[in-house]
Amino acid sequence: MAVSWRRRSGEDTDRNISGSADGNSADGNSAGRRRPRWRAATTSLLTVAFLAACGGGDGGSGTNADNAQPVPGGRLKIAFWADFQGCIDPNQVYWIESRSIDRNFADSLTDQDPRTGEIVPWLATSWTASPDAREYTFTLRKGVTFSDGTALDASAVKTALDGVRDLGAKSTLGVTYLAGYESSTVVDPQTVKVNFKVPNAAFLQATSTTTLAILSPAT
Repeated sequence: MAVSWRRRSGEDTDRNISGSADGNSADGNSAGRRRPRWRAATTSLLTVAFLAACGGGDGGSGTNADNAQPVPGGRLKIAFWADFQGCIDPNQVYWIESRSIDRNFADSLTDQDPRTGEIVPWLATSWTASPDAREYTFTLRKGVTFSDGTALDASAVKTALDGVRDLGAKSTLGVTYLAGYESSTVVDPQTVKVNFKVPNAAFLQATSTTTLAILSPAT
């Protein structure tokens, strides 16, 4: 289960249609040149119809979604291409479609400012890293609970990181983010130390990802 302290918000392809190499049809008439324009016109009409359907509603209410008030409850169905693992476990999946959903219920020790790239506090209010990048110490935010009511503490962080390590190859990104992971040590209820056998300079940034999101020990 996920931390309930805060909720946080996360290609088009072009297809060219052409006639034969010389722009003519096989029988030498101009049909080959007209066909691309016919297809383009059809595509345009379909696009207009699709957009009209997307923008459909009661047609006369003039209600702006930006001004609508959220209503609790209900059911939301989301369809997307499932990854080969067939789950949305934050610690396992790596497709952006899955991680975009995960981020709505899974929080991390840190966050990364999308404008500056700076690592900023989230579940951890501060941290230190050893000069050789083999030891990271995090001070946790107080008063945070998981959705099952369990309090966030150093033991929960240790359980979460050990769990990602134990997933092994099932956590495609986790095996990279935790490269050289040795153990996590509970210093006190609000302080956890993460130890690596070898330098892992990328670990701090990795703590901002959904892959290393901190889930309830009961999960």
